[in-house]
Amino acid sequence: MRNLLVIILLLPLLGTGQTIKDIDYISPFHNEVVAVKKGSDWVFINKERKDHLPFNPATHSHLT
Repeated sequence: MRNLLVIILLLPLLGTGQTIKDIDYISPFHNEVVAVKKGSDWVFINKERKDHLPFNPATHSHLT
């Protein structure tokens, strides 16, 4: 009975994580926006998970 209780308590913890593949960098939130880099491409995503303007390295070369 004790083993069953332990399994029931631990079961929600086993499948809750997400695996993020092929992402080079994810910044912390700043001004409610996070920057995500994949290869040479960047995108900014807000807390509602909506894409903002894509990053253009030509106009922001000092940041790359």
